[in-house]
Amino acid sequence: MGGLLWRIAWAGIGVLMIWYFGYILGIQWYEEHRLDSLYWSGIMGTLSVILSLGYSVKKRFKTFPGRLITWLKIHVFFTIIGNFLICFHVGGRTHAIVPWAAFVLFFIVMISGQIGYFLHFYVKKKLTVEKKTLMEKGKSRDEAEEDLIWMVAGERMLSQWRQIHFPLNAALGLLIALHVLSAVYYRGW
Repeated sequence: MGGLLWRIAWAGIGVLMIWYFGYILGIQWYEEHRLDSLYWSGIMGTLSVILSLGYSVKKRFKTFPGRLITWLKIHVFFTIIGNFLICFHVGGRTHAIVPWAAFVLFFIVMISGQIGYFLHFYVKKKLTVEKKTLMEKGKSRDEAEEDLIWMVAGERMLSQWRQIHFPLNAALGLLIALHVLSAVYYRGW
């Protein structure tokens, strides 16, 4: 578990650095009155995150083209790019509640996804290795699973993590829609 915690910590630090860099760059561009670039970065960031949803579609519809692992890599890549662009978009602007609520929820969803990603694959891998070791020692599959019942329960509970992650995503989608509608209204597009 120690190696997993370090990987989560370093990945989290890396993502926070990307967010910080995007935010600081956004502040500079805001102060230079490059507002059109900031608006378009929000649009591109949102589109990047929408593209990342292909992973969820592939999980539900097996006939969707491509391999699941490829869609997972696409999901991670586009959410990181989207995170940077959205942090850049937000940079320096603190005048409205809905965008900041969306930004905070975006951060929570991203952290939730990152933790779920690492923990789910760690527990699944550990369970497979432990079960194989017990079966090599002469236990049947059922006996091995019985010995690992707490680990199996933990893996099942972790797969239920999606019941938290998905509602957070739905709330985020609603806040983003409110933000876009208010931006279009007040910007006059």
